[in-house]
Amino acid sequence: MNNTNKIVILGFLILGVFFLSFICFLNDNVNYAIVLITILFLLLIYFVYLIVRKNDAESIYIRKIKRILKVYNSDIVYLENDYNFTDLDVLKVKDFKDIIKAYEQLNNPIMFLSEEKTSVFLIKTDNELLYYVFYKNNGDQSPFEEKINNYLQLINENKLTKDIDKDTIVKLNNNKIYKIILIKK
Repeated sequence: MNNTNKIVILGFLILGVFFLSFICFLNDNVNYAIVLITILFLLLIYFVYLIVRKNDAESIYIRKIKRILKVYNSDIVYLENDYNFTDLDVLKVKDFKDIIKAYEQLNNPIMFLSEEKTSVFLIKTDNELLYYVFYKNNGDQSPFEEKINNYLQLINENKLTKDIDKDTIVKLNNNKIYKIILIKK
């Protein structure tokens, strides 16, 4: 339920409680009226909180990360610096729920890396590294993802270099021999 729906429903609830407490006062049910006024007061405090609370992208990001760290505190390992992912297959998962599913199946700890504009959650298996990135804003780029992309690009270039080293010698019917060399673009 989004914030606007909560505010509308809470507004109607406050009006209902207010009218009930007013009716109880008119019918000399003071005890019920006091209870309803107390409930009304608490609902008004929550109503003001919902209206005043910041709902920008950064506040939502911070609340999500705090909630995750609170719920999964015993399952998370906090990392101080970057994780070394060489010699691992690096896989990005679509949703944080996939990290939780992997944690439950593999029983490996969830590693948490806090960056300036992103938060990275990692799980290492024997030969794979699963990761999910929370972004403060949609356009943010994670330094961790940049390192992964650079690493994968380097691996692809090394594979291409190995292919280039393989020369092919072809002998045609006219007894001429040609050496075919792959050229990197």
